[in-house]
Amino acid sequence: MMQMRGGALAQLDNTRRTGHGYDERITLLGAEGALESGSQSPAGPTLWRGNQRIEPGLWPDWFSRVHGSYYQHLDAFIRSLNGETVADLPAAGRPAGAGHCRSGGSVPTAWPVCRRRRLSLSGCEATAI
Repeated sequence: MMQMRGGALAQLDNTRRTGHGYDERITLLGAEGALESGSQSPAGPTLWRGNQRIEPGLWPDWFSRVHGSYYQHLDAFIRSLNGETVADLPAAGRPAGAGHCRSGGSVPTAWPVCRRRRLSLSGCEATAI
């Protein structure tokens, strides 16, 4: 149990190696109600105030938020790496992506642009840079 600066009490529970996967959730309890947010909830956070249940309907996860543009940007990125000029592709992502394929780790975005002859969605198959 922890006490916050404002006097509120907080408890942090962490469980590893559960048979049902993982549970990622935060619940805040107060004198006027409770606020609960969990990553698996399709409605997002739930606010309990008296006998009211309020669900603003936030996205449940990262991919749900970017789904509409994810594949368009990925396609433009791969076309750019294969040598095609793509006008709407952000320039900072090209060298970072190419560097990541080479090293397998994080790379700064200030590197010069590297073009690969061939790249697949399943990984970097390119041999020429």
